[in-house]
Amino acid sequence: MSKVVISAAQHVTDHWGKDAPAWINDLAKECDNSNQVTVARKLGRSASLINQLLKRKYPGDLNDIQKRFESAFQPDLRSCPILGQITGEACLVNQGKKYDSSNHVAVSLFKACARCEYKLKGRKDA
Repeated sequence: MSKVVISAAQHVTDHWGKDAPAWINDLAKECDNSNQVTVARKLGRSASLINQLLKRKYPGDLNDIQKRFESAFQPDLRSCPILGQITGEACLVNQGKKYDSSNHVAVSLFKACARCEYKLKGRKDA
């Protein structure tokens, strides 16, 4: 007996209907283009969280996940006080770096990221 695979887009249609925000539809497309594990890693979250989002069962902060998604998958430019114009994805990567006292740029980034308007919840400052 063959296993039936349901696309991420179909999960969104089934569980969100016409109420799905555009970014949720875009999330589903990214999952269908690769997979939930790959998308989750890029967002710094778990595949189960992505699955809950697609099925409209995620009880957490949707704004935080939306910001993570937009940073990772939508090529906007942001003004970084240390690096200048960087992509949202680069911003997300830099936020996730641990403190490194051996590099003056890394120290400056760590300090700037801690108080940046783009800083996402759940990012550790130490």
